[in-house]
Amino acid sequence: MELRATRSRQGKSGMTTDHRPRNVLSNTRRKVNGRQKMAARNHAQTELVREIVATSERIAAARSSNGEPIYRTDSLWSLLRALETSQYCCAIADAARLLGVSRQRAHLIVRTAERRGVIELLTNPDDRRIVQLQLTRAARGELTAARALEGTWIANLLLGLDEHRLATTTHVLYVIRQRLRRDERHVAQPARRR
Repeated sequence: MELRATRSRQGKSGMTTDHRPRNVLSNTRRKVNGRQKMAARNHAQTELVREIVATSERIAAARSSNGEPIYRTDSLWSLLRALETSQYCCAIADAARLLGVSRQRAHLIVRTAERRGVIELLTNPDDRRIVQLQLTRAARGELTAARALEGTWIANLLLGLDEHRLATTTHVLYVIRQRLRRDERHVAQPARRR
């Protein structure tokens, strides 16, 4: 590969400019373009995470016209939703597993739910030591009303977004959540070994 000789010539400004060989210029441009692309990608990634955090905060703060939270994430509602979607009758240990909390914490949540009249505690007919949780009629009514409110709110919020964009966004968020779970487990493992 033969390099072309460099020479100086006057530009429009009257100043002398140095002209490097073309292959050196193209390598320099590639480096600059590579740096610019990397900076743009880093900026886009940072903005995505910031938008996820800000959106999560706004969803958590969203209220209906009567001031109730639209999308409830408190432990009581998490318990009710877990019981509603469970394929089997849950004991307190099952509820702890579904909620990702300790059994002691699950006992507190269950007792609170019982006092509010949204679950009943039933004795397992096969093993009297096991207490099973059952949703009350009032809890099912509250869940139905909450689901209707959420459905309307979500439909209005996402109005105009096509299915492809929703599916792509959902996939990206799913991948991010799975990576965060993996990192959580990775960080928790050394702590357990100590």
